[in-house]
Amino acid sequence: MASSAQKRSHGVTALAYAIAIAGSALVIGARVFPDGPVRSFCATVIFLGAVSAAGAFGGWKPGFLTTALSACGAALFLVRPYYTFRIANTSDLLRILGSVMAGIAISLFCEALHRARARIEERQQRLAQALQQLQIITESMSALIVQCSRDLRYRWVSKSYSDWIGLPADELAGRPLVEILGREAFEQLQPRFNRALAGQRVQFEEVIDVKRLGRRWVHVIYTPTMSEDGAVDGWVAAIVDLTERRQVEEALRHSQERFARFMQFLPGSAWIKDLQGRYVFANDAAVNIFSRPRASLYGKSDRELFPGTEAEQFAENDRKALASQTGVQLVETLKQSDGVVHHSLVSKFPILGADLKPTFVGGIAIDITDRLQSERVRTESEQRFRQLAENINEVFWMVDVGTSEVLYISPAYERIWGRTCQSLLERPMSFLDAVHPDDLERVRRDAFKRPHRDVPIDDEYRIVTPQGDLKWIRNRAFPVKDDDGQIYRLAGIAEDITDKKRAEEALKDADRRKDEFLATLS
Repeated sequence: MASSAQKRSHGVTALAYAIAIAGSALVIGARVFPDGPVRSFCATVIFLGAVSAAGAFGGWKPGFLTTALSACGAALFLVRPYYTFRIANTSDLLRILGSVMAGIAISLFCEALHRARARIEERQQRLAQALQQLQIITESMSALIVQCSRDLRYRWVSKSYSDWIGLPADELAGRPLVEILGREAFEQLQPRFNRALAGQRVQFEEVIDVKRLGRRWVHVIYTPTMSEDGAVDGWVAAIVDLTERRQVEEALRHSQERFARFMQFLPGSAWIKDLQGRYVFANDAAVNIFSRPRASLYGKSDRELFPGTEAEQFAENDRKALASQTGVQLVETLKQSDGVVHHSLVSKFPILGADLKPTFVGGIAIDITDRLQSERVRTESEQRFRQLAENINEVFWMVDVGTSEVLYISPAYERIWGRTCQSLLERPMSFLDAVHPDDLERVRRDAFKRPHRDVPIDDEYRIVTPQGDLKWIRNRAFPVKDDDGQIYRLAGIAEDITDKKRAEEALKDADRRKDEFLATLS
């Protein structure tokens, strides 16, 4: 652009000098007219026109050149004596001097006009550059820029605003604000328009229901503009649409609230540490367990909070969690304020950042101290039970009512039935294989009815062992109920009463012989 402007300037300057030479030649050409007032008039008119034209195109230099060449030509060819610079007639000398003075004045005047025009063009160029730069700035800004007039119409809008509102910028210029914004938004904003027109700088942030756009959360600044006489003639508005950011912030706030509520009601302690092992979050349960307020907990590492062995345990498990993609689950111990060493089932896991690399270490712990104690008590109870059941002569058994599965059978079963416990575990009804044929139907019927009876059962029947021995069995069963009062197990004791039955038979036989003997005596 600068090169083309320079070429154009050089062309105009060359034209000005060409006019100067041609004009001077035309002044000399006035010699064709007869000597007298006509020649003098024509030469003067041609001279003044040439000086004016040369000065208008090139400034004072072409004007001065026209003046000098014309004066020399007039002295040589238009006044007597010809072909010499000596002027005999005083009036001719005065006319030539007057023309030179007029040429100088015209040249200087044209120079002033030329410079004034150059200054105007320079200012216009600077203004165009400033407007271009302003357009670039406004188009690159996140803010939407609008200029409004005192009569509440658009004067100018940035491209970003026209894109936001959905109309071309040239269609917005001159249109009323109420037409574009909508009546509801216009009435909501009108008090602030009035304050801006009163000369106040207005700044606010609120939700506006904009026509075509719906509800938008915006941050707005109105800056009054002044006319040449110092009166407020409108304002410039800078608008930032915060809707998406507000939606993200609102979603984040809801997420944080849900996270806080989740952590509050989590049945255990939870915490988050940074990669240096410093606590950045702990829920109420963790604060209670650690026996420290959050102010003294946050920013501290395990080595600053707990004894050496426990701190090293926690730090080592953190390292394992960071080295794992899915986290680790393990048991940690901590002596708490009640003086008891508590056992906790802990899940530790890496928390990834936006770059998918570990940024924090999360942990959740469930206190299993009571459960471990209960399991220990139950184990000890089961051991005592087994010791008792495995050392008594009776068969202790337990059956699941729902599945008919044999849950337990004591070793005495093998001694009395002559069959393995494993065979009964595999076939819960296999004990019927040994029942005496005369008792089998009754025992089988009672075995199927027994789970549905809510009363203890006391039954006697005979069995035949694989070795052919006949034995009498007394089987006593009783229902076991759950917390809802429903029968879910049957437990019982099967006792070998063969010797008792033989003694009863011997007693009955002795009584019979006694009765026969007494009858004989009588």
